[in-house]
Amino acid sequence: MLPTALVCGALVLAPLPAHAVPAAINPEGAAEARDQVHSKTSALQDSGDLTEAAERLAESGVDLKDPQLLVEAAETYLQWAGNERNLPSIDDARDQAVVALDMLYCLESRDNSQRWRPLEPGAASSLTSRAEAVLSESESLQAEIEAEIEAAAAEASAPVTVEAPKEKPPHPGRGLMVGGIITMAIGAGAAGLGTAGLLIGKKHQETADDPLSAADALSEADRGGNNANLMAIVGFSTAGAALTAGLIMTIVGAKKRDADGNKDEATNINLAPNVGPGFGGFSLAGRF
Repeated sequence: MLPTALVCGALVLAPLPAHAVPAAINPEGAAEARDQVHSKTSALQDSGDLTEAAERLAESGVDLKDPQLLVEAAETYLQWAGNERNLPSIDDARDQAVVALDMLYCLESRDNSQRWRPLEPGAASSLTSRAEAVLSESESLQAEIEAEIEAAAAEASAPVTVEAPKEKPPHPGRGLMVGGIITMAIGAGAAGLGTAGLLIGKKHQETADDPLSAADALSEADRGGNNANLMAIVGFSTAGAALTAGLIMTIVGAKKRDADGNKDEATNINLAPNVGPGFGGFSLAGRF
């Protein structure tokens, strides 16, 4: 920061732009010029274009030698930095606040000339507090944004942990239902065996009933018929037991599942005869 005497001398002796304010800057003329600047920057601030508004306030503050416009520029830069988490805008806010403070210190010193009085008496103290607040808040905001950047970098470099999908608990009764379906399938197969025995026995019976059958054929038919009868007995007895047990297991399992609140999962079991050329039995289909 320049010594107050040098700053004051530069402000008083520097030539003013021809279009800006009169040679002798007084509070009334400075306020009129400031209002013209505000008429342009207010629309920018309302539309959210804070950077453009801050730049115009800063340029006008230097051209008009108005510390109030520089303080407003510093505050606008700081607001934009907070909204967008932008570090360069914090530096811009500090720069404008420092220049404004130099001007304000000059206004409050005895070295100032009466040719440069852009503020009403007593206004410099309030603006000084605002400029100092910008410097203080900029330090806090910078530390906050830098901490956010560091946290984001640490999060990006952290290893990604993928949780294993949780296993769904088994549905109560499903084991019984599966066992019942399998048992009934075995029963259906046994029923097919019994049906095949009947068909084979019928064929041997036809041979035995034929009066033209030879003795060897009759003996073979008798032995084959006995085997076929045994096959039918074993098949149908096994089928009856397996189908009954499987049906009971499936019904009990379905009741357990329904008691657990899974009534939307329908159990559908279909048992149908399946007979064709050279074979016979049952087909079993189900959904559980």
